[in-house]
Amino acid sequence: MDEKVEKLFEKEITCPYCGFECGDSWEYGLDSDGDTKEEECEKCNKKFHIQLNVEATYTTRGLCNENNMKHNWKEFSHETDGKTCSGKECLTCDELEFDKTPEPSKLIDKDSSGEKLKAKSKVGK
Repeated sequence: MDEKVEKLFEKEITCPYCGFECGDSWEYGLDSDGDTKEEECEKCNKKFHIQLNVEATYTTRGLCNENNMKHNWKEFSHETDGKTCSGKECLTCDELEFDKTPEPSKLIDKDSSGEKLKAKSKVGK
């Protein structure tokens, strides 16, 4: 056999011999990037080497107060179970300010042209 027996960067542990995919790869006890172990395929019973590869992603947001910048506010209103929550959210730093008593005009978000937008709320940030 002249071809390399290897499966690279698969979403699940995949046998390099028969292609069997393990649906519960997280149960194999590999926790950190680079962790390795030897395993036997449930289908063809051949042994193979497993290595966990972890991809890092990042999320960033601005810091208005720390940079002495004005907030970029957008009003929002969200209704759940007959209760309305409204206020404004900074589109730069995600800071929230809530209204105590929402006004009827604040029940639906509107953009600068007056078009209605879908209401959203980011509670718990």
